[in-house]
Amino acid sequence: MYGGKDNSHIDGFRGWPTLFPSHWTFQKGKRIFSEISKKNNNGKELLAVTQDRGVILKKLCSQNYVSPAGSLAGLKLVQQNDFVISLRSFQGGIEFSEHEGIVSPAYTVMALKDDYSDERFLIFYRVLFKSKNFIKLLNTVISGIRDGKNISFSDFSELEIPVPPIEELDDILKAFRDYEKVRKITEREIELIQEYRTRLVSDVVTGEVDVRSVEIPDFEPVEADLEAQDDEEPEDELITEGMEE
Repeated sequence: MYGGKDNSHIDGFRGWPTLFPSHWTFQKGKRIFSEISKKNNNGKELLAVTQDRGVILKKLCSQNYVSPAGSLAGLKLVQQNDFVISLRSFQGGIEFSEHEGIVSPAYTVMALKDDYSDERFLIFYRVLFKSKNFIKLLNTVISGIRDGKNISFSDFSELEIPVPPIEELDDILKAFRDYEKVRKITEREIELIQEYRTRLVSDVVTGEVDVRSVEIPDFEPVEADLEAQDDEEPEDELITEGMEE
C-alpha cells in the first residue's frame, strides 16, 4: 500500500502514485537503493556526468570539462550499473553509469540493494529516473535546490518509488525496447533528412542545382496552422555537467 504520509502535504506529490497501476507497491528510496561512497581510487578513469549521455568516460567528451587538480584520492568511485545524482538532476533526472571510474565528491552515488539486483529492475529504474514525471517529482519534493543545494541521498531516500511486480517486468521491458527501436529509427531518419537539406541548400547556393525556373505558389497560412504554431512549446535546453573542482 502506498505510504507517502510524510510528503502528503506537498502539491504535486499526491498525483505521483496515480501514474502507476493500483496494484503496484511503493517503497521509500532508501529501501531500494544504498548510497555508495568509496574513495582512494587514484588509478581509475575520470568520468563525466551528462544529461544526454549519462555517465561516460571524460576522455570521450568533446566539451572541455574542468579536471580536478592534485590528488584524486577524494573522488568517489562509480561502478558499472551505479546511479549518480548531480546538482542538475532536478532538470534532467538521475544518471546511469555503464562505466567504472571516479567522479567529484559533490555527486551522490547509489546502487540497487540485493533484493532489487535483478537486471530488469535496473533497466526499469534507469528509464524511470529520466522520465519527465520523475523529474517533476524531484522539483516538487526537493527544497532549496534552485539556490544551489545538491540533492543528497537523504533527500532521495524519502521519495516513494514504484515497485512493479517482478512478473510484469518482462512486458514492461519489452515495451521499453520496442520504443527504443522506434526512437533510434526515427532519429536516424531525421538525421538523414537534415543531411539532405544541408546538401540541397549547398547545391543551390553553389549553382549545382538550378532553381531559377522553380515557381513557388502563393499561399496564406490557415487558422489551424496559426493555432498549431501558438501551441508549440520551446525545447528544453540541453545542459551537461562534468567534473567539478
